[in-house]
Amino acid sequence: MNIVIVEDEKVVLNRLQRLIADYFGDKLSGLKCFQTLDDADEYIQENSVDLLCLDLNLAGRDGFELLKSVLSSSFHTIVVSANTDRAIEAFEYGVLDFVAKPFTRQRLFEALSRFGENNAHQSTKYISLKRGGKLELHLLTSVIFIKADNVYSEVYMTGDSPVLHDKSLRKFEQVLPSMFKRVHKSYIINMMHAQSIIKQGKELIITTKGGYEIPVSRKMHSEFKDTIIK
Repeated sequence: MNIVIVEDEKVVLNRLQRLIADYFGDKLSGLKCFQTLDDADEYIQENSVDLLCLDLNLAGRDGFELLKSVLSSSFHTIVVSANTDRAIEAFEYGVLDFVAKPFTRQRLFEALSRFGENNAHQSTKYISLKRGGKLELHLLTSVIFIKADNVYSEVYMTGDSPVLHDKSLRKFEQVLPSMFKRVHKSYIINMMHAQSIIKQGKELIITTKGGYEIPVSRKMHSEFKDTIIK
C-alpha cells in the first residue's frame, strides 16, 4: 500500500506521517510526504498510489487543483483541512472523508478505516474524466453505465462517446452513490437510466436509455424477478 500526504505545515505533516504508519503497520509499503502541489502531482503522475491525504491550503494555493485532477485517478482521497466550509464541495468530488483540523487520533483512524471498507459509498456528484489531455467534470446523473476494461473501466454517458477511466469497477463501487448498482462482474449501471428488464432464455438483460443492453449476473437474478418483462 502506497500513501501520499500533501501538507505544508511541518508539525501536521509529521503527525499525519506517524499516525498513518501506526494505523497501517506492515501493510504500508510506501509513505511519501510533499509540501507543494507541484511535487505531489509529479510523483502521482509517475507512481502507483492507493490513498492521498490532502490539505486544501498549501502556501496560498488551492488543494482542489490537485483534487480535481486526481478524481480521474485510480486511488482514493481523504481531505485533512481547517477549511471546513469546503467539506460539502469536497464530498461532491468524491473524497472518502473530510477530517477537520485540529484532529484527534481517533478521528483520523476513523477516516482511514473507511479506506479499507469495500462499501464506502459517498455522496459523489461529479465524475472526472481525462480526454485529449484535458480534465472534464461531468455530473454522475449523465452516466448510464460503467463497463470493465481489464484493470480499467469505460464510462458511457448520455449523448457522448465512451471514455476510458483508470479506476477499476471495485474502486468505483466504493465511491459511487446508491443509484449505481453492480449487476455483473463487468458492469455497474445507473438505475436512473434503466428502462426495462427482459428475459432472454436463461439470461436477464437490463435495457437502458440510448439502447444499451446490460447483462445481469445469475446471482443477481432474484433481485429483479418481480420486474421482469417476459
